[in-house]
Amino acid sequence: MRFKNVREKITFIDSLENMDNESVKKYISILSMLANDKNIDVRLTLARQLVLFDSDEIEEILYGMLFDQNRLVRLEAIDSISIGRHEKSIEKVQVMLREEGFLIRMYAVATLFDLITNAYGMNEKAFGKYNQIIQQSFQIERNPYVLLSYHKNEYYMHREKGWLLLRNSYAYALDNEKYDLIWTILHIFEEIKNKDNYSELMQVVDYKVEKLLLAQKAFVDKLHIKKVPYKVLILDEDNVFLSHIIALLLRSICRKEDIFIDTAGIGQGILNMNDIKVFCKLNNISCPEKLCSKRITSIYEYDYIISMDKSNINRLNLIKEDTKGKYRLLFSFKRQDKEVADPWYTRDFERTYLDLVEGIEGLITYLKRYKKIKVEE
Repeated sequence: MRFKNVREKITFIDSLENMDNESVKKYISILSMLANDKNIDVRLTLARQLVLFDSDEIEEILYGMLFDQNRLVRLEAIDSISIGRHEKSIEKVQVMLREEGFLIRMYAVATLFDLITNAYGMNEKAFGKYNQIIQQSFQIERNPYVLLSYHKNEYYMHREKGWLLLRNSYAYALDNEKYDLIWTILHIFEEIKNKDNYSELMQVVDYKVEKLLLAQKAFVDKLHIKKVPYKVLILDEDNVFLSHIIALLLRSICRKEDIFIDTAGIGQGILNMNDIKVFCKLNNISCPEKLCSKRITSIYEYDYIISMDKSNINRLNLIKEDTKGKYRLLFSFKRQDKEVADPWYTRDFERTYLDLVEGIEGLITYLKRYKKIKVEE
């Protein structure tokens, strides 16, 4: 493939969003060439687009872009490689914790946490590895923005300690009129807001609210009035098929302002979009062009984590014991102790679809009756 000018290169890079992990493989050599293009806009656009793909070949391309001469390209590359899970990626990003530029360090802290939890899961083993890697860098870090990235990770590992660090950071920024820092913390609050922490979070953002800038007051007002949707995670073994199908069905029925639906796996497999598209077409389910596979990286933020079989719930309890009844079998909403037949093993797609419809009917009935959530009839 030959490009006549920069515009053609960027047009090609933009077209990557219509490809999946398999179809992009035939363009790896071209992508490697573009990663070293002399034009900054070409490299920047490519670094941004590569987040769409979860493959070893793409991670290899990103390794080089992590050390691009342009800082913006490097930032995009750090952000994009966060979907990876290889030790080599962890080692590459670890080096960046000692970079001179604070934005590089801030992005590196966030991505390092994602890489480790992608590789090991959201468990104490992953947390221990992360803490071992960042220990020295964290102790000498003085930049408040980088520290916020550490604090947010701490929130996802150990909620109470992380929340205390974020709350104290907000009070410090407000008392010292650090308005740029306040913006960063407010956006973190928006990201972590859920039904469990809503009341306490509102108390924090109301602290000396009169000292905020007008735009920040408006942002806090939106935090107050913006409805907190129920957050549901659909969980399966590798996040390659069933969890996505259930999520697509639920999204077609439920209003997004009432319920936020996410997917993840105990592990992370290679997603085959063709299987999902075929299943969706056969059963008249709306399907996007791209989806991605990921490990579960958070437990606290969800109201329910729904699995199709008991083995994943058992494994989830080994990561974090369920004390609030949020781990549920899909069929438990129909008061049945039944598992969904996985077509990956049975190849009986019709039976799977019937199981899913029956299980989702029970979930929807429950949400309408007890959570007052409106759905499409």
